[in-house]
Amino acid sequence: MAIGDFEDKRICYGNWYMLSSSETAFTTTDTWTDLNLEGLRADIENNIKFDTTNYRWTFTTTGFYVVQMRMAFAGGSNDSYSMRMQYNWGGTDYVVADSEIIFTTKATNTWEVQNLMILPLRERDINNKGFGRTDQKIIIQVKNNDDTSSLNLKNGDMNIYKIG
Repeated sequence: MAIGDFEDKRICYGNWYMLSSSETAFTTTDTWTDLNLEGLRADIENNIKFDTTNYRWTFTTTGFYVVQMRMAFAGGSNDSYSMRMQYNWGGTDYVVADSEIIFTTKATNTWEVQNLMILPLRERDINNKGFGRTDQKIIIQVKNNDDTSSLNLKNGDMNIYKIG
């Protein structure tokens, strides 16, 4: 369910949840890979859009955003994984500082990983002519630190809202 588009573009929020589990495969050890969010669907979204093909959130309004993600994973036996956020600004990817979380899985057991952060999304000047826009994208990435065992995202949700 989407809540329509408000006239005031500064009102931005969204909640997404997992409709079904998804698996992220790794071809090499210790290499960042975009998290497969195939089963993620919007519960509500306003002025923040989730791309169900490329698994990215797009923001078109500048400001400070609270981003909360909660994911439940199963993976290889005693494997160590890392998860982080990236944002794309002006066509370049940047790692969100201090967003990396390292966790271990125990084969078929499910482990919950959470992160809460505040992201400043600033305006970008187009062709240095003073016409600013945001159009930034948020991406969740994971890697297997030990081997190439896949990571199964069993459940999760993402909450994003603008605070200033």
